[in-house]
Amino acid sequence: MLYGIEMPAPDEMDAAARFHAAMCARSLEDATQQAGKVSLVAGLSRQQKTCLALQLQVLCLVTVRSELPRAQREALNGLVDATSRAETEACMGVAYGKGALKKAFDGIAPQWSFAPNTQRWWRSQ
Repeated sequence: MLYGIEMPAPDEMDAAARFHAAMCARSLEDATQQAGKVSLVAGLSRQQKTCLALQLQVLCLVTVRSELPRAQREALNGLVDATSRAETEACMGVAYGKGALKKAFDGIAPQWSFAPNTQRWWRSQ
């Protein structure tokens, strides 16, 4: 769950992929608070919030997958694919432009990317 939105979880997802998906959601929630964007996200429509959550989850999962040892990357492929498909569907027709969705993403994504306390869990695996 991210912002109250259920994230995709393919049936064939293994324990490591479930762990990374949960940690992505948790770290993105933390980054949202650290960036001061909680009220902005809360004010988004359900469709915008779903789109934002999926965009951020894809960003996190792709980043994690790229930094894992090669042998561990394979486990995330199905999850990344499912989340990317859900993002494409959820974001169809959602205005991005200069509005609240862009402000939320542009505030949260860099906070997540640069906050060492929110992105290092995968290095301990």
